[in-house]
Formats: sequence, structure tokens, C-alpha cells
Amino acid sequence: MLLGTGLAIEKPYLENMFAMTAYKGSGSARSIVNNVDISEGGLTITKSRDSNISWYWGSTAPSLGTNRWIQSDGIALRQNDNTTYTAFNTDGYSIGTNNGLNNSSDNYINYTFKKTPGLIDIVEFTGNDASSRNISHNLGSVPGWIVIMCTTKSENKTVWHRSLTPTKHLIMDSGNGEGSQPAFPSQPTNSQFTIGSYNNINGETYVAWIFAGGESPATTAHSVKFDGTDDYLTVPSDAGFAFGTGDFTVEAWVKNNGGFFTIFDHLMGGDEFIIFNYAGGDVRVYANGVGHMVSGVNPGYGKWYHLAVVRQSGSLQIYIDGLKAGSPHTFTKNITQAGIQIGRSANAAYSSGYISNLRVVKGTAVYTSSFLPPTEPLTNISGTVLLCCDDTAATGATVKPGTITAGSSPTGGHDSSFDDPAAFIFGKDEDQKIITCGSYFGNGSSTGPEINLGWEPQWVLIKRFDTSDDWTLYDSLRGIISGREDKQFKMNYNYDETTSVERLSLTGTGFKINSNDSDCNATNGKYAYVCIRRPDGYTAKPASAGTDAFSIVMGNGYPSGGVPGFTTGWPVGYGMTKQATTSGAIYTGTSKTGEYALGTHDSSPEFNTGSWLFDHSTGWCAARATSENSWNWKRHKGFDVQVWTGDGVTTGRDIAHCLNAVPEMMFVKKLNASTYTEYICYHVGLGNTKYVRLNDVDAVGTTINTWNNTTPTATHFTIGQSPEANNSGDRFVGMLFASIPGLSKCGSFSGSDSTLTIDLGFQPRMFWWKRYDSTGDWYLIDTTQGWGSGNDKFLYTNRTDAQGTYDFGAPTSSGLTLVGNVTGINKAGESFIYYAHA
Repeated sequence: MLLGTGLAIEKPYLENMFAMTAYKGSGSARSIVNNVDISEGGLTITKSRDSNISWYWGSTAPSLGTNRWIQSDGIALRQNDNTTYTAFNTDGYSIGTNNGLNNSSDNYINYTFKKTPGLIDIVEFTGNDASSRNISHNLGSVPGWIVIMCTTKSENKTVWHRSLTPTKHLIMDSGNGEGSQPAFPSQPTNSQFTIGSYNNINGETYVAWIFAGGESPATTAHSVKFDGTDDYLTVPSDAGFAFGTGDFTVEAWVKNNGGFFTIFDHLMGGDEFIIFNYAGGDVRVYANGVGHMVSGVNPGYGKWYHLAVVRQSGSLQIYIDGLKAGSPHTFTKNITQAGIQIGRSANAAYSSGYISNLRVVKGTAVYTSSFLPPTEPLTNISGTVLLCCDDTAATGATVKPGTITAGSSPTGGHDSSFDDPAAFIFGKDEDQKIITCGSYFGNGSSTGPEINLGWEPQWVLIKRFDTSDDWTLYDSLRGIISGREDKQFKMNYNYDETTSVERLSLTGTGFKINSNDSDCNATNGKYAYVCIRRPDGYTAKPASAGTDAFSIVMGNGYPSGGVPGFTTGWPVGYGMTKQATTSGAIYTGTSKTGEYALGTHDSSPEFNTGSWLFDHSTGWCAARATSENSWNWKRHKGFDVQVWTGDGVTTGRDIAHCLNAVPEMMFVKKLNASTYTEYICYHVGLGNTKYVRLNDVDAVGTTINTWNNTTPTATHFTIGQSPEANNSGDRFVGMLFASIPGLSKCGSFSGSDSTLTIDLGFQPRMFWWKRYDSTGDWYLIDTTQGWGSGNDKFLYTNRTDAQGTYDFGAPTSSGLTLVGNVTGINKAGESFIYYAHA
């Protein structure tokens, strides 16, 4: 509470700090409302999606301010125009009639950043020709990305990024690779950045936008560099390395610059126990007499990944970026006392790259299921016998059994994977970051690198920096469509939006490259990225009412002016639609699958609707008839969507989600094939060995393959080898629902021959249920169709029937009543599962 006032303090939720807004130009002065307060400081960037018009950067910086803008796609200085950004408001900004912002025939996208610690600071300065000059900032953390524009003279827009070679820079208005002009002579800190004469012409005015996402300044946020020629480290023999047949954990962060890379080599004998990244391939553990224990996961080159090798009760599991990689391996080998070698294998194969925070724990399996990797340097937990590669000296360590010896000249004090913890200040618990910056190497394949951020992004900017290529920008509102064409912009050109490219897919912990195009994945190309997080169960403002996250609406008819066919007031993650009063299927779609739809009534694969557009800020779909119903979910703590490609792993595969809550109902559907494409359902009321089908009346089925006998967690869900969930090479979509007190509930009940009262803890607007002990339809009732008056309207979501009428009971202030003694609805001896939403 605000001291002495009784007023609640607003938490730093992501939506209040950054917003993407899609809108249709009107040709008339207007305000764009996105609920981001930039009245006291902010940046707003707008681009026409339909015309070759410049990028319009507007800001509260004094030399910009109202009625001015500057472009990123050319060297021009600021432009004065009182029809551009006319006001910066407490809930967005106002614009005039300028074609770059508000042409009535164009669609636009806007990105708005609130000036706030941990995200962005804005600094204005006047040049003085100094060759090295420190300028203070108030970002509160180490920057990851800095963009500087001269507002009073036509000059290149210079960029610093944490992944560039020290003292190098990029040009925002050019596709050139990193340059060596005197722009940034030294690295920024959490209180200042340094510029050179290239950014510092005497008497000219500059604006610097300073973004968070920089490296942690912690004393143990370091790595050791190995040159691939003759560098390595040895750790002396110690009883701590005598694991015997017991439990142990070896973990580290690794950045392989190419080739065979040894992380850990136990020296009890030649290749008796070695952990390595196979050249051009996956991570493996090799033990003499046991052979290769493979992960099946190639983490890629030029990017940090977290690796953990864990033995628990004679079973060895490899984890990469927190996910189980491959099957567990039987591994009971007796590991005797010896020393350790790092960066070189027993056969003298040297490694090129970096290792950070290598920790060896004896006697404990630190990780026993998939997890989100630590975001700060590792510590000396119980059983730690080695914690090294975390010091400014290559041979330094937090825990070591004796003197670590350097072979040749490995060097310490290099960069690490850790972001500055001072930027972890967002979300309900004020412990999350919302922006990050990093890099990767391309592999020249359409199966490109997967980048782990720890969360799913909504905004991804990629720039190749070892040679010339464009600044390419993608966002989830315009469309990053898994397995399909993504909507692409080039920030250094004024081109309109490109729609015929597939580049990325989003995961629950980052993004994956799906193209070999040079702008994102040339062989050995070096790429920098800037990512902004999607509002999720950790960072989003919690829904205070059911309508904040779930809506039931009718079509808008055929509106003009960019109005969506179904208006919700927020971006839709999952939509279900049907003309209720006539026969026909209920069709569903998601923001991750774009224009492609699925029917809930059969097992057909996805098909292209041509009109199921999710690129609206306040709803979804093109024009829809006023007789058409739509049930709509926002992605938040109670609902999530994930898409994946099957790998056929027989012993279970974990997939990260973004709920920060345990999913209690999941619908999983194959997208691309016509066999094994049932709409299967997991439900907490059935358990992790059973399923029902959304598109069928079948009773509950039992299988160990579908959910791998594993209950979902607040971070991951598990699928087995079932062809309906993980057939190798096929694409799948999963809709995840969680119970949120006061808003939604997944539950079960036993039928009764009398009226049953079901307590939900809230008054429902929708109730969806199915009998599962025997055949039974899926019934859907809601207050928009009509429920509670004795003439209730309902739909079978597994059929194509028109809306029916029946007296089911009524919603109450804390749940509902359900008429009894009716087979398939509520009858003694029958069992049911349900989902309800306020």
C-alpha cells in the first residue's frame, strides 16, 4: 500500500510497460489507446503494413517530443510535422493525419515502450567531439542494446549490442555488418554508457534509447574461453570425484564455437566417463564399456545453453536448457577417484568456445524432472565438490579440491549467459525480466537453432553482424505462425510487410529458426537478437473478472475500419466459432496457427480459412455474420497455446508452457495429417493414464503413451510416443487450461438422480462437460446462448447439430444447479468431467 494513503500500488506488469497495437488508419486525428503511460517518458514506433513508408520513431525526448519524428530506415534527421505524434498520453498516444501513421487505406503496427528501469531509458545529449565520453543513464541495469540517433543532423543511426565484438557497432539504417568506427570505445555499465567521436559531433543533439537485457555484473557471472588449439584445464584428483555407483550431477553453461567440445572428462582412465558435444551433432555422454548415451539434441553453435547430466538410482538423464533430452540410460558404472579435465578429451581433442559455472555435485540428483534453468550464477550447495569457470581467472573457482592447472592459455573473465538481475523486477512477484539480448550461429539448415530465453517472446528482432544483412523484425500479433509464413519487417528499409516467408516458430521458452535464409540462418553466420517477452502467467496483469480473459460474443457483421469480426477488447489466443442456430461444425483456431482452422467434431487436419486473422489488438477474425457465436480465450495464467513437432520419443517428452500454473485440462490435436488426428483431451478428473476425445462420444481410454503416466507441472507437460501427440515429424497444437480461483475451474462430479449443486466459487458464464465412464456427448451451455430461464440453449461440441433446447438448471452466485436423472447430463452411477468459466 502507498504509505499513509490507503491506495494500492500498481504492480509492474508487462502490459503496462510495453504494448503492440494493430490498427487501421482513419485519416482523422485520433488517440491510440494501449494502456501504456508514456506521458512522462517513452518511445513509440509505428510502421505501415501496406505501404513503403518510413518507420516513425516518436519519443518524449526534448529534441523530438510532439509533432516530430525520426526514421530508422535512413540517415535523415528528425522531421517536424504537426500531423504526426501530437500527444504522449497516460494510456497511449495521439496522432494526426500523416500517411505514415494514419492513412485511411493502410493497416499499421505500433510498438510502445514506457520509460522505466529494467526496460528502457531515454537520454539526450549534445555532442562535443570527444573521442571517449561517458554519459550517465537511469536504466538501473546493464544495457543489452543501445540505439543512438542524431536529431539535428543527417547521420547514421548507431547501435551497440552486447553480442558485438568489443568496441564494434552496427548501423540501424544499414544492413552492414559490425563496423570499427569510433562509436562505442568501451562497454556500458549499469549507470553509464560510453560513446566515441562517431556519435559525438560537436554541437549536434542526439537521443539514445537504452534497452535492458545486458550481462550480469555479478562476480561469478564469468566464463572461461578455450581456443580450440591447445587450451584446457585440469582439476586434481579428489575423493569428491569418486561417485561410485551413487547419484551425482554435472552441470554448466556452454557456448560451442564449432566442432567437438568436451565439457567434462573424468580421468580415471581413457574415455571412462566423458561429457561432450559431438562435432556438428548432439550432446552425449560416453563411458567405456557402456558406449554412447545420446541426448538426440543438437544445441547449436555460438549460443549459450545449459547442460545438466544427472544420475539418479542408476539411471542417467541428460537435460539441455532444462528439458529432458532423449531417454534415460541405465548407468551403474563405478566411477572411482581421479582428476577432471575440462576443454580437452582424453584423446587430446581440444574445444573451441566457452564454459561458465561448471558445477559437480556428489551424492545428489539436483534435477529429477524438466525445469527452468537458473537465471543467476550457481552457488555452493550441499555436495558441491567443484564450482569453477566462474572467475576472472581461468583457474579461479568458488569451490575446488586443490589447485586448478591451465594447459596452455585458456582465459577467464569472459561473458556469460546471465542477464543483470537488476532487470528482474516485473510481474506480480517483481522477479521477472521482460527483455533480453543474445546471439547465435546459423547452421544453414531449414531445421535451424533453437534459442532458449526462459520464456516465450512476442517481439523478435534479428540482425546478422558478421557481414551485411537486414534488421528483420517479427511479432506475435502480426503473426509468427508455426510451420507457416510469418509476417516480416526490415527496420532498415521502408518496405511494407512481407508475408510469404517462414522464419521462426515460438516455443514456451524462446524461438526456433525454421529457415536457411541469410537474414536469420546462414551457415556459420553470426546473429544478434533482441526479444521482448509475451505477457504470461508470470508477468501479465492478473484477470480481475472473467471477461478479462474469456469472452462469448456474436459476430460484428461486416464492419469497416479495421474492426475484428469478433470483438473481445484484447488479443485472442484461442477462438471457437459456430453459427449456433444452424447445423455445421464448431471450428477452432489459435494465434500460433493463424488462418488455419480445426473442427471439434471430427479428425480432419487443419485447413486454410483465408480469414481467421489474429492480428487484432481487440479481437480476431475477419468480418463475421451477426448470427455467429465465438468463444474466446486470452493467453494468461488460466490458458496457454503451444505448438510442437513430434519426435517419436518413446519414454516421454516434456514441453514447456507459460501458465505458471498446473494445466488441468489439455486438448491436443495433430495439424498436418489425416491419420491419428483425434482431438485428445487430458483432464485432471481422469488422471495421467487416461484420455477422452473432444471430437467423439467415446468413453475414457487408457494408455501409457499419450501422457507418459506423468502429471503436468506449473512449467511443463509431458507427452508420450502416442501418434496422436508425438508422431515423429508431424505438427501438433495443444490448448492448456488451468483453474484460477474465482475465474475458471476444471473439475469432475458423480451423477445424481436429483438436482445437483456444483460449487465453483464463482458465477459461471459457460459450463462444458462430458460423461466419461461410458459414451457421452460434450455439452456446452452459456449465458450468451441462453441459460437459466428454463429454455436453455446448448451445443454438442463433438457434433455438427444446430443449437438444441433443454432445461439444464441455472447458474448461481457460486456455481450452478444441474437437473438430475438424465443420462449423459447428470444421472446416478455416471461420472463426468467439466470446465467452467466466469
